[in-house]
Amino acid sequence: MSKKLFFLKNKAFILFFYFILINIAAFPQQQLKIQKTQNNLSKNNINTNNYYSLNDILNNLPNVYISPVYEALSTIVEKEDKNDIKFQPLLGGFSTAQLFQFEVKNKKYVLRLLDVKKSIKKRKSEITAHKIGSQLKIAPKLIYVDQLSLVMLMDFIEGRLFVKEDLNNINIIEKIMQAIKKFHNYYENINLLKCTKVKSLQNIYMQFKKKDVYPYYFDQLHKKLQKKATKLNTKHIPSHGDLNPSNILIATNGNIYLIDWTEATIDNPFLDIGWLSCFSEASKDQIKKLLKGYFKREPTKSEIKEVLFYKDITTIFMTTLWIGRQEKIDKNIFNTFLKKTTKIASKYNKENVVKNKNFKKTKN
Repeated sequence: MSKKLFFLKNKAFILFFYFILINIAAFPQQQLKIQKTQNNLSKNNINTNNYYSLNDILNNLPNVYISPVYEALSTIVEKEDKNDIKFQPLLGGFSTAQLFQFEVKNKKYVLRLLDVKKSIKKRKSEITAHKIGSQLKIAPKLIYVDQLSLVMLMDFIEGRLFVKEDLNNINIIEKIMQAIKKFHNYYENINLLKCTKVKSLQNIYMQFKKKDVYPYYFDQLHKKLQKKATKLNTKHIPSHGDLNPSNILIATNGNIYLIDWTEATIDNPFLDIGWLSCFSEASKDQIKKLLKGYFKREPTKSEIKEVLFYKDITTIFMTTLWIGRQEKIDKNIFNTFLKKTTKIASKYNKENVVKNKNFKKTKN
């Protein structure tokens, strides 16, 4: 994996489908449709090896982006030099935001264009979280944000993305856990969206179950998850909301940066650790190491259980989404997640549903 990329294309199928489907969660989103020109920059045709001019980019965007993009570039380059900049697309984590890397006077930057079809409240929440991360030095330095919360200009970070093997590197694990803990401990008045993943999961299920066929145990499972989450006494705090490997950047100097704050919200602190545990396929021993890196002490049994609960939540969250979009999902991956969810359901429903996982219409 090249160390010269900031947001790298993650090749894992699971993460690919996750980022396609996350847009239909609690805050429905749509992919920004780019006008087709001879230099079409839509994500289906984008070539990260090509460089594009400023006109190429602006000609493929709605007019609302033009002024903010010029304003952003004006903070680092003279007016007459803007058209000399060459922009290289970055595919990043498959979010609906568009990313471009470029260089001015031997310094690299990233231009992030947020989706105009997302609500301004959603866009502002992402920017607020990134600003806090930047202030805490756990996110790339933010240079410019426009008043409509459509355009972000930030420093480019040389580095690589987190990989599963990093779970065995105590130094890296501790740095990541301390980075997310800094965000969790940000107690000042913070304007983030307030929809927990458990609530978001329930919203998705209620949206889809009227028209899709789910395993018979899903109604009971979702109710039990909601009930269990309500019983947790852990205080809700600022949460990244999508702490998967493709959103953790390990800089060449060893510093850790968290990127793509689109799903930042107020939630249980163990959500982020459980989310990372699921997408990195962490074992129970590795989860203990994550918690030890977070607390700088041995974790308690209740803390381990809470992370395992949110690891389960992540699995069920993905399966619930994918049942509603089976035609777009790799069947092998889907069946793997469904099998895991069926096993989890046996635990929470206290019945053996593994042997009887037939699909049938759930009761509305």
